[in-house]
Amino acid sequence: MASRGDQGNGNIYSDDFQNATLGTWWTEGKPGESDASVSIVGAGTGQAVCRLTMPTDQDYYHPFSSVWIEQDSIADESFVFEAWLVGHLDDEDDTQFGIEIHEATRGTNHFGLACYVATGNLFVEFQEDGTTIGSGLSPTVATSLGLRLEFTHESGGTDSDSVAGYYNADDGGWFQIETTQTARDLTIEAVRVFGGRFDPAPAFDLDIDWAWETSAPVDPEDGLPSSARRVMVIS
Repeated sequence: MASRGDQGNGNIYSDDFQNATLGTWWTEGKPGESDASVSIVGAGTGQAVCRLTMPTDQDYYHPFSSVWIEQDSIADESFVFEAWLVGHLDDEDDTQFGIEIHEATRGTNHFGLACYVATGNLFVEFQEDGTTIGSGLSPTVATSLGLRLEFTHESGGTDSDSVAGYYNADDGGWFQIETTQTARDLTIEAVRVFGGRFDPAPAFDLDIDWAWETSAPVDPEDGLPSSARRVMVIS
């Protein structure tokens, strides 16, 4: 296991958020909302998390209305980026949690996993440039959730890069949602973890246990789910 702040593939830092403040390798975003926040909760207790606090009606899919942490200056190579949510996805409808990888043009060129709660179910969508191209469903609201994006970069400037998306609800194993083969040579610039709520919805918190590149995972201070390294494929 790596130490906190070690870099894996893509020059992505691995972090279980055990330190008292957010690592300098992260940039936080909470545009336009004075009551939004990013904080470390429980440092030194063995149960530390990075908490994203969403104000009322903080909808990620509306411009400039989200809460997120991001790493920039990603190397042009293959990587697997993963984040794990603990505590809960709020049991009310329309909670949002997700991870994304971005090309240089943030607003349009991105691949992501977005999950939300509706009618007592947990939905996970795989999106390319804002369009849903695959989805998965858990019949109950998860008390913990892992999301994983696997970026495969083909060297030599070929137009055959690919991105695969996986999710893991309540340590039940990793399920592949979708793999997309791109029609362009991708240059990934950033990885992001985000939260939000659809409108209308009350304020709430999302607690992120860790976010890492899987070639350099840290040993979480509160333990590693047994299925965290196992991948299952939905066919």
